[in-house]
Amino acid sequence: MTENTILRRKNGMTLQELLIKLTILFPVSTLLERYLSFANKILLFFIVGVLFFIEIKKQKIKYKKFFMLTFFFATFLFSFILTPIDALKLNPNMAVYYIFLIIYYPYIVENKETLIEHLQNNKKYILYIVTIYTVILTITIFLPWSYMRMESGGWGNDLYFASFSNSPNRVGPACMYILVLLLFLQKNRVHTTWLPFLVLPHLYAAIAGGSRTYFVLILCLITIYLYYWLKPKKLFWLIIIPAIFILAYLVYNSSMMTKIEISLSYISSGNTSEFWRRLSNSRSILWPQRINAFKSFAKLNKFFGAGINYTTDTFGLWSHNDFIEILCSYGYFGLFNYILVMFILFKSLLHREMSLLVRIMVLFLWLFNAFVNFFYCYFNAVLCYPILLLILYSNKNSILQKTKETI
Repeated sequence: MTENTILRRKNGMTLQELLIKLTILFPVSTLLERYLSFANKILLFFIVGVLFFIEIKKQKIKYKKFFMLTFFFATFLFSFILTPIDALKLNPNMAVYYIFLIIYYPYIVENKETLIEHLQNNKKYILYIVTIYTVILTITIFLPWSYMRMESGGWGNDLYFASFSNSPNRVGPACMYILVLLLFLQKNRVHTTWLPFLVLPHLYAAIAGGSRTYFVLILCLITIYLYYWLKPKKLFWLIIIPAIFILAYLVYNSSMMTKIEISLSYISSGNTSEFWRRLSNSRSILWPQRINAFKSFAKLNKFFGAGINYTTDTFGLWSHNDFIEILCSYGYFGLFNYILVMFILFKSLLHREMSLLVRIMVLFLWLFNAFVNFFYCYFNAVLCYPILLLILYSNKNSILQKTKETI
């Protein structure tokens, strides 16, 4: 810990530490959203507000960052101006999600060392949040009203686990965040004897939740967790192989299998187009439809987009794909901003000392979510992803130090 950090901590919590604490609290407020939706909205407002205040408060901004932020804001402003009021009302949060990610990720990169310190200084707080969330999640597994039917999108008539979040698509990203925090506690040797058991309720939520996207993403995070927990690495490979067969059996006997069976039933009938529609939850129709709409845009709209919520306002449903949604809403410039920010994040926090398996998993976590679902529109996913990279990056110096000592 630096001397300046120690002095600031004596005078109270820094804004950066407050931001970290607020973001770590977000999965709990998401889990309770059915009954405390106002709390979730208030917390989102404070997280966004604190981040913007931190950025505004800076007296000196590097020239490159000033130019980059100016370009980002100009792109966002053009799209915002092009947005009809009625379209914005459909989902006002969409105006927040994009600009938040564009500012939040460069902020993480710029302050990575300090943010790692704040994580290290708040191990107890992180343990409390992880424990509270997991206890609530575990209790709700046994409550009938934690299960719901999803009326559209080929989910069938089975019940799916949503806990108190009001949607399996909300509890999935929240569980992802908690698994990231569990990895942090595991790597920092905080109560490692019973910590691995806390993974199990989140695995249940992934299977019983019915969302194939979050099932895959949560499995990736659990794999990363097991990779750092199981030593030597031979033990990891010995466990992972039988685990695949056990998971296959659990999925086969879960409500998620209903969705798969509905899709497969159309192959036997020869209706391949309906098979792909069901398998992709209508994405095979949504994506070409929106791409064709973008092709017909005027030149100005192709560069700056047709406005926030364009796809929902025009077609009644968003794209379920970051790249297509951003292209329609923010144009070529908006998509360039998004890809540039992700490139900066990866360049700064991914390193060669990290295992190839882990690097592939980390990149897959973003790309798979962004391509087949939505990454930047699920706030828990946006908040926890750079924290995962910070946790893995924080191991870099110790690895390099060990290498030097060996040499």
